[in-house]
Amino acid sequence: MAQYQFRKMLLDSSASGRPGEKIIPKALVIHWTANTNTGADAVANRNYFNSTEMAVSAHYIVDDHQIVQCLPEEEMAYHVGADQYKPRALKLLSTYPNDCTIGIEMCVNKDGIFSKTYRNTIALASDILRRYGWGAGNLWRHYDITGKLGPRFFVDDDSAKHYGFESAAAGWEKFKKDVSQGGADMGQFIDMEGHWAKEAVERAHELGLVSGKSENKFAPDEKCTRAEAVVMIMRLYDLLKE
Repeated sequence: MAQYQFRKMLLDSSASGRPGEKIIPKALVIHWTANTNTGADAVANRNYFNSTEMAVSAHYIVDDHQIVQCLPEEEMAYHVGADQYKPRALKLLSTYPNDCTIGIEMCVNKDGIFSKTYRNTIALASDILRRYGWGAGNLWRHYDITGKLGPRFFVDDDSAKHYGFESAAAGWEKFKKDVSQGGADMGQFIDMEGHWAKEAVERAHELGLVSGKSENKFAPDEKCTRAEAVVMIMRLYDLLKE
């Protein structure tokens, strides 16, 4: 189960990223902050949106322990602005998709635990889809609308593997499935029931040190390759140095 604090910290009415225009949402767009600096959590990113002179914002920002709401869902955020948009976005959304979409930013600060950020995002996205009566078809990556490589772990395979996904495509499909299922049983490996290492594996997964082999399976008795061992060691190193 996702565990987080919900904080309503709306941007000031004078903020450059809060135009105050009303919208009727028809889709949910997933972003990443791309800021891995220590301390770049949801509140820090919200404060950046509130103080910068740039016209940038999102409705929600999610980290490993909190969800921060920056704007009401019925207000426009500047999260998918671009000089040009992809044909599918123009066809299904609008000529200016900021005017009909809700935006969620996922934090990737190195002192956070990404697996928890992922779970919190699933919880929020599931709630939004439920309230609007939407399905997985209403979920978009920033990339799907503008071509910008975001969230990078859902677009680039190397980034996807760094964050624990088999590939970018597999990660995005898993995200959509998890949202559609409301996060039920997410992160629980069905092949770990009764296994002597169940508690350790689940804790390591929660910390982002290991990932499953497929949807809900960990394959606990499968041999670890040298490459997989190095990835786990480096994840542990990054966690310890924080």
